Amino acid sequence: MTHSSANRGRKRDRIARPAVALSAAVLGPGHRSFRLDMQHSHSDVCGNVPKGRQQKTVAERCLVALQRGRLDKYGEDNMRGLCSVLTLFLSLGLTTATSPTSAQDEIPPVRGGVIVTSTDVEPASIDPGFGNAPGTDMRTYRLVYENLFIQAENGQFVPQLATEWETSDDGLTMTFKLRDGVKFHDGTLFNAEAAAFNLNRMVDPAKPTRNGEFLSDMARAEAIDEYTLKLTMKQPSALVMSSLANESGMIASPTALQKWGSEYGRNPVGTGPFKFDSWVSGDHLKFVKNDDYWGTDENGEKLPYLDGAEVRIIVDATLKVIAAEAGTVDIVDTIQPRDYGRIESNPDLSLVAGPETLFNLLSFNLTAPPFKDNLKLRQAVTTAIDRESMLKVIYPGTGIVMQGRYPPYAQEYAKNLKDYQYDPEKAAQLYRESGYSGPPLTMTMIQRDPDTTIAQIIQAQLAQAGIPIQLELLERLSWTDKVYGHRYEMALHRWGSPAANNDLANLYGRTGGANHTGITALYDLVDEARRTLDDAKRNAMYGELQQYLVDNAVQMTLVGQQEHFVVNKRIHGLTRELNGAFGVTAAWREAD
Repeated sequence: MTHSSANRGRKRDRIARPAVALSAAVLGPGHRSFRLDMQHSHSDVCGNVPKGRQQKTVAERCLVALQRGRLDKYGEDNMRGLCSVLTLFLSLGLTTATSPTSAQDEIPPVRGGVIVTSTDVEPASIDPGFGNAPGTDMRTYRLVYENLFIQAENGQFVPQLATEWETSDDGLTMTFKLRDGVKFHDGTLFNAEAAAFNLNRMVDPAKPTRNGEFLSDMARAEAIDEYTLKLTMKQPSALVMSSLANESGMIASPTALQKWGSEYGRNPVGTGPFKFDSWVSGDHLKFVKNDDYWGTDENGEKLPYLDGAEVRIIVDATLKVIAAEAGTVDIVDTIQPRDYGRIESNPDLSLVAGPETLFNLLSFNLTAPPFKDNLKLRQAVTTAIDRESMLKVIYPGTGIVMQGRYPPYAQEYAKNLKDYQYDPEKAAQLYRESGYSGPPLTMTMIQRDPDTTIAQIIQAQLAQAGIPIQLELLERLSWTDKVYGHRYEMALHRWGSPAANNDLANLYGRTGGANHTGITALYDLVDEARRTLDDAKRNAMYGELQQYLVDNAVQMTLVGQQEHFVVNKRIHGLTRELNGAFGVTAAWREAD
C-alpha cells in the first residue's frame, strides 16, 4: 500500500480541509466513527468571508440539530436517516450550499514571522509518552514531533516519516518503509532503529509510560534494515493504527532521550518543523524554525515558511478572545458561546468548529473513603444534579446534556443508555441511607471556564438536597497530580469525544494511564473490546461499559458542546488532524 503526500492548498481564503461534509472517519482496522465536517457555502473556515452571516448548509443544520438535542421534531431515527442521506448526496458531489460567485486569487506564501496559539491546558511534559491531556497536548507536540503517519481530519492516514506500509492478512504484522534523509533536531539520523527504540520504549513494562496503553497490543518493534520497520502485534487490534498517529506514535531522538533521562520532558527533540527553544511555566513555550527540516512544498521550496511558533498559556476565556481581537494570538482554543457573536462580527477573525465535543464530568475516587464501597453516597450526589438546568446556564442553545461519554454524532453513542435521573428528594433519602456523617464532601476542580460556574451550580443543587460540599480550586498541574494520584474525593474535569484513538482503554483498561477513579472492574471488558474488530460488536461493549459507569455511579457526564477555535484570517496554509491539532508546517502569515 503506497501513500502520497497530503496536498497543501495555498489559496488566500482556505485552510486545507476535507470536502465531504458528513463522513465516516476510519479510526483503525474495523473501526469507524461517524463525524460531521463543516462545509461552508462561500469560503472555508480561515478565509475571507463575504459580508453578512454565512448561510448554513444542510449538513451544518443537521449537526446543529444533533448537538442541540433537537431531534424531537423529526424523531431521532429520522434525523439520523437524514444525515445518512446527506452523506450519500455529498459523496456523489451534490450539495445544497451556494456555489462561490468567484474563485479566490492564489497568492504565493510569505516567509517569516511567528505563529502564536493559546491553550488553557499547559502540558505536563513535552515527552509524548508522559502527556496527560490526549488531543490537547498534540497542539504543542505537533510543532516538534512527527509520526510514521498522521490521521487527517477526514480519517485517512497520510504518510509522514513512513512512505508506505502494509499489514499482514492476520493483522499481526505491520511493515513500514521509512523516509530517508531525515534528521532529528540534534543531528541524530532518523531510521528504523530510532523508530523501533521509541515504540518499544512506549510499551516497556519496566518503565511504563502514561500513553503506552494505546500501544499495548504491540508486542515489539524491530528494524529489518536501515529503513524498514516491522511491528509484531500480540493480537489483532482495533486501536493500533490511530494510536500510531497520535501521541504514543510520536518519534523522539533516542540520543536526547538517553541524554536527558527524566528531564527529557522539558528538553524535547524531534524531527518536526520547529525546534524547542524555551518554556516559562504558566506563561508560554517558544519554538524556532528547523532550518534542516526535510519537508518541501509542492514547488520544491523548503518548509516551514514561518520563523517560529509560540504557545501561550491563557486560562481565562475572556482574555483569550481579547488577545485574538488585538492580533497578539493567532489561534485561540475553547471559545465559549457568549463570545461567538463578537467573533463572527469581527472581519479579521474566523470561528472554527473542531472535531470534538468538549464536556465536563464528575468522577468519584473509588480507592478511598468516603466514596469507596459507598454506592448510595455516590448515587445521592448524581441524583441531586440537574443537568438540564445546568445546560441552560453553561451552553444556552449550543450544547447538549451528555448521555454517556460520546455525543450523538459518534458511532459509539450509547443510544439506549439508562442514564442518571434528577430527583432531589430521592437524593436526600440516599444521602441519609448512605450513613455518611463526616465533614462536607470536597470537589477538586481546575480554576477555568466553564468549570468554575459548573462547580458552583453543582454545589447549589447538592445543597438543595441537604448534601453540603466544599470546592477545592487548583491550577491544572496541581489538580492533575492530585487526581491522577487518587488523593481526592470527587473531581470535576473536562474531556473531548469522540477521540481519534478510542480512549476507553486508557481510562478503564488494565494499564490505563488516565484511570481517574481507580476502577478495576472493567479490565476484562476493555480487553475484549480492544481486540474486537467488528464495529457493531465493539460498540455494544462500549455501551455495556458506559451502563456500568452509570449503574455504579462511577462517573457522571454533565454538559458539553463542540469545541470552537478562533483563527486569524491572516494565517494561511493550516491543516487539521482528526485529533484536533492544527498542522502549521506549511502555514504562513499574510503581510500587514
